[in-house]
Amino acid sequence: MSVDEKQSGRFEAGKLSWLLQFPEPIEARYEAAHGRQRVATMRASIVVGLLIYNLYNITSVVLLPDILWSTVAVRVLGVTVVAVVFAVCLDGLSARWRERLALISLLGAALLPIGFYWVSNAAYAGYTVGEFGLMLAYGNMLLCLRFVHALVFTAVHVSVTLLAFDTKPGGDPGLQFAFSLQVVSAAIFTLYANYRTERQRCTGYLTALAAWQRSANAESVSQRYKTMSRTDSLTGLLNRRALDEELQRWFRGSRRPQEAGLAVIMLDIDHFKPYNDCLGHPAGDRCLGQVAKVLRSISARHGALCTRFGGEEFVIVVFDIQPGQAQAVADELADGVRALDIPHPARPDGKHCITVSVGVAMTRPGGGSHDADSLLAAADEALYSAKDNGRDRIEFPAIA
Repeated sequence: MSVDEKQSGRFEAGKLSWLLQFPEPIEARYEAAHGRQRVATMRASIVVGLLIYNLYNITSVVLLPDILWSTVAVRVLGVTVVAVVFAVCLDGLSARWRERLALISLLGAALLPIGFYWVSNAAYAGYTVGEFGLMLAYGNMLLCLRFVHALVFTAVHVSVTLLAFDTKPGGDPGLQFAFSLQVVSAAIFTLYANYRTERQRCTGYLTALAAWQRSANAESVSQRYKTMSRTDSLTGLLNRRALDEELQRWFRGSRRPQEAGLAVIMLDIDHFKPYNDCLGHPAGDRCLGQVAKVLRSISARHGALCTRFGGEEFVIVVFDIQPGQAQAVADELADGVRALDIPHPARPDGKHCITVSVGVAMTRPGGGSHDADSLLAAADEALYSAKDNGRDRIEFPAIA
């Protein structure tokens, strides 16, 4: 799990700031999950918005006849072209610039009708105020600007509108007051709707993210305990439980190479008890660790499973091995332990370093009639035969 993912689990829905902005790591995650959907929604909203926006070219015939062709040119050749280009380029924009440019474009489109109202001397120019409220509804509710951008859009739109009402020459004070109240009411209503929608979006995502984090943590803990239950704490090798599971899995397998078999190589450190008694358990643990390291290294080269069977015994399982190859692997393992040259001052047989006795058992190609228990028993019997015959040797009966 990445650092960002770990950090994201500490943000909860109840801790969301009043501006409804995600911290950067969460914003990046949200964009990765929902960015495409946001782009598709914005494109659809732009298409709908342009259709309605250009319908006001028709109302301008009645309301703004003195500047009719100017309004048509600005709406069609200005706002429409810019909006289409913006919609086409949405995929290439970062989330931050996508939302910023949406705000800037919308402000331009929304302030133009206010300008038309202010410069027009037509008798019915004041009735264009209905368009002002619709622009607020479009930006805050249909396009659904991010809340911080909706705040900016609403504040600028209302401020410019009220300024236009107050400064338009020849305006009726009573009508201007009524218009101002309508615009302010529309601003409050649409901004509150935007806040509700945006808060639901943010808290919903954070709640889902927290649930995912809890699930991921639980899965991580479960996996950690599963790994621990299959691992020997001293050597880091797989333990007896893991060995049994892997052997059972192999014997249950239906797609094993029919020309190959399975070799179980069981090793026991020679005269390990006198070594422990003479040098102490810490030295014995270090010895086990050194032997485990070399066994694991050699096993890895052969794609074999290396496990600690218990005490000073180890089991290496070579899967899908060809007949005749097991002897070579067993020799390599025994030579690897000798090459460690770990001094053994208490050996009763006159030798002076750590060695291993090895027993090998192998199935017939394709698995034969053996099972895991009988194969382990055969390897154990071969190991005891090696110890009875003088230790530091390999016993490899014909095919077990």
